[in-house]
Amino acid sequence: NFGAQNFFDGRGNPLPPQTAQQWETGIKTELFNGRLNATFAYFELTKQNLTIPVNPLFSKAVGEAESRGIELDVSGEILPGWNIIANYAYTPFAKTTKDAAVIFDADFNPIGINSGNTGKRLNNAPEHNGNVWTTYEFQKGMLQGLKFGAGVQAVGQREIGYGETAQAPGYVTFNLMASKLWKVGKTNITTQLNVDNLLDKTYTSNVYSYGPTDYGAPLSFMGAVKVEY
Repeated sequence: NFGAQNFFDGRGNPLPPQTAQQWETGIKTELFNGRLNATFAYFELTKQNLTIPVNPLFSKAVGEAESRGIELDVSGEILPGWNIIANYAYTPFAKTTKDAAVIFDADFNPIGINSGNTGKRLNNAPEHNGNVWTTYEFQKGMLQGLKFGAGVQAVGQREIGYGETAQAPGYVTFNLMASKLWKVGKTNITTQLNVDNLLDKTYTSNVYSYGPTDYGAPLSFMGAVKVEY
């Protein structure tokens, strides 16, 4: 892969284009007479000139960064009306493999170059990351068209920046949903309510390399109505 960048260094020069190479291998299977699909894959991703924000105004390009790990995906209908989607990623290796940093003296004059963050774990790259979402929809009777769902997301500890000097803790959040399909003549009306971050967990959702982080949304409710003619 090849892509131009819209970022600039401290002198106002555009950063060099980012390139990437990725390969993966895995297996795919069906379980319970095809009701569940499962895939298991091993991947390796290498990027050159990875953009690292030094501060909100300018960035720098890392020589090379590499990630290796496994992914497991499961989805399907366990029983009539009962669906599940699950994903888990284990990324034990996510590091800067080539880097260089300019060394300055007390008067900010360049006096040499060191290996920078070579060998350090990448910013905002958890070792463990997974989620599960399941729903059940009544198939007949007075409750036909009524659906309930629940989900959980878990994210492991992440590095803040590229120097392994500070970490953002992992977190787990829970979500709920309920919806109802109403048939009015030839029109389908679906009403839905979502409850996100059920336990009102305070957590960091995004971690930036120059320090600041974004907090995840608190307990929230969202309703929606969809009309299909």
